[in-house]
Amino acid sequence: MGGGIRANGGTINVTNSIVADNRSHAFVRPDCEGGLDTFDYSLISNSSGCSFVGSTTSSLFDVEPGLAP
Repeated sequence: MGGGIRANGGTINVTNSIVADNRSHAFVRPDCEGGLDTFDYSLISNSSGCSFVGSTTSSLFDVEPGLAP
């Protein structure tokens, strides 16, 4: 299961967002699960559970965001 965003039968729109370092039940999980419609300028640090249906031209995937806690 996605630790940050989970689309259960639908598509979630993500724009100008950072989705990173999420956990589910104390375990590190992919940052998303299901269909994401990423419109550009977003970062998802662990995209292994995601399926993308929109434009991903200006987005970053599978990189650390470099943010402090």
